[in-house]
Amino acid sequence: MLKILIALVLCACVRQPHVDPAPRSEVDASRSVVLVESSCGADDEASWGSEHRGTGVIISERYVLTAAHVTACPEIPVVHVTFRGVRWSMHVEREDIRADVARLEIATAERFHLDVPPPELAPIETETVFAHVLGRWGESSRGSTSETSTLVRHMITIHGDSGAPVYNTAGQLVGLVTAGNGIDTTIAPVGMTWLEGT
Repeated sequence: MLKILIALVLCACVRQPHVDPAPRSEVDASRSVVLVESSCGADDEASWGSEHRGTGVIISERYVLTAAHVTACPEIPVVHVTFRGVRWSMHVEREDIRADVARLEIATAERFHLDVPPPELAPIETETVFAHVLGRWGESSRGSTSETSTLVRHMITIHGDSGAPVYNTAGQLVGLVTAGNGIDTTIAPVGMTWLEGT
């Protein structure tokens, strides 16, 4: 009887499918993607709305990274992010226009409530396969680097994906979408300095 029980346990273990960590990482990563909206108008319903709309990724309980052109404004922009149906008032805490990366901070003492840890950052390496989470639509698209590490071949992006996070297959954040032509995508690398003070 004991031999039969051991055999059944071993069979059950053998039949368990192998779980690839990459798809699991993509699913977890998509839970920290936000919609970013910014306006150069006053912060009221009549003037609020549609000047810039993009995507971002939560990197800590108070901070979001997005493309700098999503929040570009001649004066101080009014910025909001939507996360799980809740709209948060943000301000541009730090930006690098040349790199096209901006860090947003929650304008109040509140914090995001995450059920997954913020993404781990990693450098872009040549010949890397990327998994890109499309924040606005909850879909993902794969691509790979070519002669320039910031151009991802065969990664399709659409209007509103600016600032969307780009991950390697290990689920590490390597950059943000800055431009796309419907076939290939340009990304801005995200270095560890963007985590300082978060």
